[in-house]
Amino acid sequence: MGVSDESGIPSAAFNIQLDHDRRMQVAERLDSVKLQGARGLGALNGAAAVACLALAQALAARQALAPFKPYAVASLALFLGGAFLAGIAFFSHYAATAGQLRSNGSSSTWGCVYWALLVVAAVSAFVGGVVIVRGIADAL
Repeated sequence: MGVSDESGIPSAAFNIQLDHDRRMQVAERLDSVKLQGARGLGALNGAAAVACLALAQALAARQALAPFKPYAVASLALFLGGAFLAGIAFFSHYAATAGQLRSNGSSSTWGCVYWALLVVAAVSAFVGGVVIVRGIADAL
């Protein structure tokens, strides 16, 4: 089945199906990598926010480190924003995937929204780290 004659040469339809299957496997792998990256970004920002909360609590007890508090609060806000953006990125991913299924594979603006949210979440994590480092440098 799937061959054109007794010679064993695959038919054109069989080759088209194989090509389609390969493309679907690649698409599924890319989608999986994209989702794992978003989960990792959310976990990174969330863990950094928890660390900043612990730092802010420790700073509240020591008046000598009061000049560092604005840096801790600013980085906490950035990390919380990054965790939030990485979290809601999954909704735009769902909307993009559902839109592709409804329109037979055409791309939608939700895919761009997904990437924009992840880029902003990554930049938020980076800037939050820079703020903490800057605060440490100023405190020393």
